[in-house]
Amino acid sequence: MAFSPASIELREQLRCKEIWVVGADRYRNPDEDVPADFESRRAVYYAALGLPRDADVFVDRLRTEMQDALHTLNAGCGRLWAERHHQPDRLLRQPDLVSPLEAGPCHAKRFVLT
Repeated sequence: MAFSPASIELREQLRCKEIWVVGADRYRNPDEDVPADFESRRAVYYAALGLPRDADVFVDRLRTEMQDALHTLNAGCGRLWAERHHQPDRLLRQPDLVSPLEAGPCHAKRFVLT
């Protein structure tokens, strides 16, 4: 079955909730994803998820986790490259094979399909 570029784009927009379908469960309005009592019980929900309420703490933890994963990936890629190219001395140098990207703008568009 062949899909047009427009249908592929629509599928991606549905998946990341840039658009939603009224009455659908999976592709519903993202505002309906949080419980109705979220504001009054915010601390309870954050505790249940094991998340800090301070956004800076959350971002710092996430950044540290991602940096650790990137270092692990770099170390693994360096070893793999050296093994495949039979250059064991390269194992000692461990270059950064994956560079972090600069943060880009977030372009979230929301449309309602009725």
